[in-house]
Amino acid sequence: MIRPTRVDNLEAGNQLMQYAFGKLQERRAEPGSDLLSVLTQAQVDGKPLDDEELVGMFFLLLLGGLDTVAAMLSFIVRYLASHPEAHRKLVEHPERIPAAAEELMRRFPISTLVRVVTQDHEYKGIAFREGDLVLMQTSAQSVDDRLFNEPLAVDFERKVVFHGTFGSGAHRCIGSMLARVEVRVFLEEWLKRLPEFCLKPGQSLRVEPGMVLAMPRLELQWDVTSSRP
Repeated sequence: MIRPTRVDNLEAGNQLMQYAFGKLQERRAEPGSDLLSVLTQAQVDGKPLDDEELVGMFFLLLLGGLDTVAAMLSFIVRYLASHPEAHRKLVEHPERIPAAAEELMRRFPISTLVRVVTQDHEYKGIAFREGDLVLMQTSAQSVDDRLFNEPLAVDFERKVVFHGTFGSGAHRCIGSMLARVEVRVFLEEWLKRLPEFCLKPGQSLRVEPGMVLAMPRLELQWDVTSSRP
C-alpha cells in the first residue's frame, strides 16, 4: 500500500518561491521567447515589474488551473455518475461532448473572488475589520434565472453564449481556454475507457467551501470487465 506523504504547505510554498525567484533571475540574464522572459522584460507606465510582482505572476501562471480544474471535474463526474441517461448520451454521441462540457462548466462554477478588507468599515449594518476576508459569490452568475432558463438543470442542448464560471472583465481567467480543452479531453478519454460507472453506495459526499469549491473525496465503482484499455 502506498501511503500519502504529509506536506508542509508553508515549506512547500517557500521552496516554490525560491524556485520562481531563481528562474526569474535566469530569464533576466538570458531572456528567451518564453512567457516568463517576456514578463521579466515588460514595463508598466515605463517601469519594469519588480521581483514581488513577477513572483506573484509566476505563482499564478504555475499554480492556476491545478486545483480548479480538478475540483470542477469532481462535480462533473459526480453528475454523470448519478445521471445515467446524460452519461449514456455522451457515450453514444461523443460529438456532443464539447457542448456538454461547456454546459457542465456553466452549471458547476467552483471559483469565487476573495478580497482582504484594508480598513475598518461598516456597510448596511455589517462591521468589516481590517484583515477580514470577504468572499464574493460571483460564480452565481452562471446559475442566474434571469439569464438562463431553468439554470439548475443540465441541458446539453442549451445554447450558452456566456457564463460567469471563468469570471469577466479584468478578472477573467487567463487559463479559461486551456481549462475548456482539459475538461473536453478528460470527458472524451474517460468515457471512451469507462463507458459505465456509478457512485459507490453509502458514501457521504461533502463539499469544502472557499475560493475554490471542492469535493475532497469522491468514490466511484465500475465493472472492470466492461472497461476498455
